[in-house]
Amino acid sequence: MAEQLRAQKHAFMFFTKAPTPGLTKTRLTSARGGFLTPQEAT
Repeated sequence: MAEQLRAQKHAFMFFTKAPTPGLTKTRLTSARGGFLTPQEAT
């Protein structure tokens, strides 16, 4: 059990470009199951 506690865990994090202000966030609209209206997503 002591060996399990000493084991290091690694994670790979992948980031894409940051969202550009003013572009529509279509994945968050109510048409796709999100919580924003089309007006709020722009």
